Amino acid sequence: MNKQSKENTLPESMTETVKKAVNVALLHHKAVGNKVAFLKNGKIVHEIPSNAKKGLQF
Repeated sequence: MNKQSKENTLPESMTETVKKAVNVALLHHKAVGNKVAFLKNGKIVHEIPSNAKKGLQF
C-alpha cells in the first residue's frame, strides 16, 4: 500500500461513526420534511428520505 492510499483510508471505527452520523441526519431530515441531495445514476437528485438505513441508502 502506498502512502497516499494509506492516508485516504479511514479506520473501521471512524467509518462506522460517520455512517451513524449520516443515518441520524437522514432521520432528522425525514422527520422535519427536508430534502437531501445525492447522486442517482450520475445525476443530482433532491428527495425527502423515505427509509434511512446504514450509510447512504434511501
